[in-house]
Amino acid sequence: KQGTSLIKDIAPGPENSYINIKAANKDWLFFIADQSYNSSQLWKTDGTPQGTSLLTRQENGVKVNSLYSMATLKNQLIFTASSLNAGNELWISDGTETGTHLLKDIHPTGDANPNLFSKPIIFKDSILLFSANDGKGDELWKTDGTSNGTSMISKFNQRTSGSSIQPLAKVDKKLFFSVDDGIMGAELWITDCSSKGTCFLKDIALGSKSSSPENGIAFNGQLFFTADDGINGTEVWKSDGTKSGTSLLKDIQPGNQSSFPAYLTLHNKELYFAAYTYGTGHALWKTDGSKEGTVMIKQIGDPLDFNINPLLSWGNYLYFTAFDKEHGGELWRSDGTAEGTKLLFDLNPGPNGSVPQNFVIFNNELYFDADDGVNGRELWKLNTSNVVGVSEPAIVDILVFSNPATDHLSISGLERFQNVQVRLLDTAGRPLYSETMTDQTNSTIDVSNFPEGIYFLEMNTSETRRPMLKKLLIVR
Repeated sequence: KQGTSLIKDIAPGPENSYINIKAANKDWLFFIADQSYNSSQLWKTDGTPQGTSLLTRQENGVKVNSLYSMATLKNQLIFTASSLNAGNELWISDGTETGTHLLKDIHPTGDANPNLFSKPIIFKDSILLFSANDGKGDELWKTDGTSNGTSMISKFNQRTSGSSIQPLAKVDKKLFFSVDDGIMGAELWITDCSSKGTCFLKDIALGSKSSSPENGIAFNGQLFFTADDGINGTEVWKSDGTKSGTSLLKDIQPGNQSSFPAYLTLHNKELYFAAYTYGTGHALWKTDGSKEGTVMIKQIGDPLDFNINPLLSWGNYLYFTAFDKEHGGELWRSDGTAEGTKLLFDLNPGPNGSVPQNFVIFNNELYFDADDGVNGRELWKLNTSNVVGVSEPAIVDILVFSNPATDHLSISGLERFQNVQVRLLDTAGRPLYSETMTDQTNSTIDVSNFPEGIYFLEMNTSETRRPMLKKLLIVR
């Protein structure tokens, strides 16, 4: 918990505010929250309680659906909302309540249900791609942030049900995406954001069967994605934008069974993902883009379950929520090695876990929502002071929690050092407690007999150049 703090209890007490972090620009982090039952609204925060406020209001007839994604375009927020005068349509916000309004009513007699996709697609920093239904089915659209600059790019399927568009990733100046044109099923397409520059790439699963390309990401000048060719199951594929250059990377689960690769994430010049193999279970994998360089890092949790959630690259580490029987779902991180892939901290001790989710980097801090077992599911952040990577063993990687403390302090991360000298000091610098800890030592300090107040925990080791001092608060 060290460096992690509650910003604002939007639904006071133990009730959940159902936080859903959505997007950020250079000034604000945007999220959806409920102050009361079924009142999903758009909020903004600058990371402080006083800088956290509403942008839309239920009393004005507005409702923001948390199922839809958001995107920032030219430092403005594009999102989906409904109002008294329009269904689910495209909205825009400049970060002020008065500057938050309907952008365009794409389907005047119904719901356009604009889908900005889980990873917003932006061309030349000025054009946002999305799918929407104008009454004739979902198709590919674009907007420049103005009503007149919002239009359809192409209609792929003449059926009123639309084309089931799934963007994969931008590579150079083109977007790879999946479309069901009603003839070849959901297959691989490419576009330069113009009608003439939009074309079919490859029929991976021959005939009308869909290969369902998903999880796309740009890596080493190519598209990496998952697909099922009907022969090898769902595995990782790659494409250089040509038919001949589109191929299977590696059959991780041999035969026609799938390894179900997911969460493809670029980190430190390698591509990471989670995959499942029978007999081993769900594991963290990485690849350098070649078949031989595609390897497993570490298996986590019950081998019969899918235990790894979406991955996030931040600094020298990869962050993710993972589940095991002892801790439940908690925050983990990896440096790309088996020994460096481990639980970061146990925010909600016990098998239920705090289940951190919706990770966003804002102002060089990691924001997420989690349930610590006391405040319900609320907004949390992790300070950068605990997220560093240096050539020598970093004593700041040692985590101390809970803070404030009542009865005990727990310390994790000792396994990197042979001996750590731990001292508890009062505000005058007088030592009140001293112990030399190792990775074999019980890393818990009993503080139940110390008076309420401010203290400092000093940790020193011969393997680092200077001690670390952490401010602590003991409450009763």
